[in-house]
Amino acid sequence: MIVGIIDYGDENTGSGNLNSVRNSLFYAGCETILINDPDQLKKVDKVILPGVGATKHVIDSIKKKNFDEALNENILKKGKPFLGICVGMQVLATHLTEFGEHDGLGWIEGKVINLKDTISNDRIIPHMGWNEISFKNDTLKLEKKINRYKSFYFAHSYTLIPVNKSIVNSTVDYGKELVAGISFDNIAAFQFHPEKSQISGELFLKWFIEWSP
Repeated sequence: MIVGIIDYGDENTGSGNLNSVRNSLFYAGCETILINDPDQLKKVDKVILPGVGATKHVIDSIKKKNFDEALNENILKKGKPFLGICVGMQVLATHLTEFGEHDGLGWIEGKVINLKDTISNDRIIPHMGWNEISFKNDTLKLEKKINRYKSFYFAHSYTLIPVNKSIVNSTVDYGKELVAGISFDNIAAFQFHPEKSQISGELFLKWFIEWSP
């Protein structure tokens, strides 16, 4: 089984957290390849879209390199298991608002907004550090896999507001209940960074390696 990690990096986005994600998967016992050509998606069994930085730059780079079409083909049509991380979750939405109004990939009906527009003023933005997640709809059977290791590392200034609340599998409390993860069909995505989350992240990535939607 081979996991493909999408490298959409350019002068604006850099390479994100590719090496951290790849190293974490290596230690979890998984073969990976970095994907910088959309045609390479045909060669992998599962796909990870990592992300750091601004959604505008990430979605622009994804579309510029035609990853949007390849992702639609391999994930939505062919049903390959998909994991989005941080901005890799946010760009799945229909509506993005960082550095202006933008269309996302459109897999999730909803919008991504600045935390300052939804949480109390006494909270520091970005939301950065360790927080425990709460499971709402654990169809992924992730809670059983990670057991008591429910604290993950977050680093974000924007948050996803999906229209369909039933896809929310987990939340995090940061002055308000925020979406920590969503899932439906063969698609899972999370706001936190498993590659920075030590034992919690290791167990999480082992879950993804074993996940068979």
